[in-house]
Amino acid sequence: MDVSFNSCRNRHCPKCQHSVQQEWVEAQMSKLLPVGYFHSFLRSLQELNTLVLQNQALLYSILIKSVGHC
Repeated sequence: MDVSFNSCRNRHCPKCQHSVQQEWVEAQMSKLLPVGYFHSFLRSLQELNTLVLQNQALLYSILIKSVGHC
């Protein structure tokens, strides 16, 4: 006997939300630029937290510029 779910509209239901998920993924993919993407993670020392919080604009712009040169 095969189990067939009724449409429950539960966001966790793979049958009900599959098409909604596919539409969302396609919409997000259409927003991407035709370039390679990668994810990086940077961890700073805890002792720098105060300095970074007080100078966010400056330090984040330096960080972004330095990553662009890699």
